Amino acid sequence: MAGAGIALVRRRRLMTGFLLGTVAAGLAGFDPASFLIALGALGAGVRRRAIITFTAVIVGGTALWGLVLSSLLGPRIGDLHWLHLARSGDLAAGIELALAVVVLGWGISRVVRARRRAAATPDAGPGGRDGGRRRSGNSRGLAMIGAGFVAVVAGDPAFDLQVIESGRVPVPLGAAGWLLWSVLSQFPLVILAVAVAAGRYRRLARIMRSEWLRAAPAIGLLATALILAAGLLLALDAADRLLTGQFLWNPRVR
Repeated sequence: MAGAGIALVRRRRLMTGFLLGTVAAGLAGFDPASFLIALGALGAGVRRRAIITFTAVIVGGTALWGLVLSSLLGPRIGDLHWLHLARSGDLAAGIELALAVVVLGWGISRVVRARRRAAATPDAGPGGRDGGRRRSGNSRGLAMIGAGFVAVVAGDPAFDLQVIESGRVPVPLGAAGWLLWSVLSQFPLVILAVAVAAGRYRRLARIMRSEWLRAAPAIGLLATALILAAGLLLALDAADRLLTGQFLWNPRVR
């Protein structure tokens, strides 16, 4: 009887310590970028379902990705050097080159669409059929951006710390911890998504829409330029590795 009581106390201490550590790690992993992207998307006129989906992809995807890594690697994740793995060998260069093609294609398609919109009739504006297609495209793009956030989160030290700690606790507790970590690291986005789901966002959406209409042309040009520059840099980096055997920039892993 006494042994069972001691075991229960130990489990409670383990759970309390783990959850307190999760709160600290989640706050340390706070990233406002997704919240700012969601605000911009509201200004661009995306449907509220897109904001909710964006939030679900980031929060749910991060929690699931973390749980998988905790189960597979756990404390061993500290021995992995993600940047070094991503920049070693011809396979990495091939993947980078394929990514460069995708990014450059995206940038070129933005240029083509911008020229078509500039030449379009006034009927193809935000309230017309073309505006509806743009909102649909923005919604899909928002979900893809959310998936991108999940893909790169493994480089966050706070995420890696949570992987290590979650690998030391039972899976159900680790799953709860990951959900808590994801919510805390994205709490402004979660609050925005709750407000959108409750329909209490329309005034903010009107304000963002007004600001977006003023800033959209300049932002669009800047975004396209950055996308094309990123694609070109990726292509040059991968080509340098494939032709000379060295990337343009090689991190030193200690």
